[in-house]
Amino acid sequence: MILDVPYKSQLPYETSEEGERQWCGIVSLWMVLSYHLKEAAPGVEDLLQKYGDSVVAKGFQHKDFLQIVRDFGLRGFRKSWWAEPGAFPLMDKFLQEGESEEDIKDWAETNLEESLFTLKRMIDQGIPVIVSVNKEFSPSHSSHLIVVIGYENNTLIANDPLHKGPNYKISEGEFKNFWIRQAIIIKREIKGQKNTDTL
Repeated sequence: MILDVPYKSQLPYETSEEGERQWCGIVSLWMVLSYHLKEAAPGVEDLLQKYGDSVVAKGFQHKDFLQIVRDFGLRGFRKSWWAEPGAFPLMDKFLQEGESEEDIKDWAETNLEESLFTLKRMIDQGIPVIVSVNKEFSPSHSSHLIVVIGYENNTLIANDPLHKGPNYKISEGEFKNFWIRQAIIIKREIKGQKNTDTL
């Protein structure tokens, strides 16, 4: 299943006078807004004018997305699946309470599988998901944002505003290696419906 999410590259912005900035966030957001809002979606330049370029200069924080999508009548929320000791308080608690490292490793793997299930569930509901990955899809200390737009069998399909381009296919195994296990889920607000999100 592949969602019809419009694609835009961040490269034209990076080669402009504003080049030394973090464009993946605002361009990924534009893709998702364009998917949900169609012709009513703002342009990248409109987003910059409305919210200022500070979010581009410092890089988008996940909380920035949540405020912006609310302004356009959408709902957004963050989700994290930390899966490494020291990164997730619950795992440290398990260690302190005497859980074995093997048990914690099993828990982390289950947690990761549940995260992939959630991504697919969102796609099934017609909701593309912005995810944080290692920049250039390799281990590093820099992060990058892409939009997961579909899946087939054990392969995920994403729009990467930088290196890989539109409809990039990546195996789940490889995706696990570079995914930072954080996501921003943006969906349309249904009037009269209470927030019943359960992930």
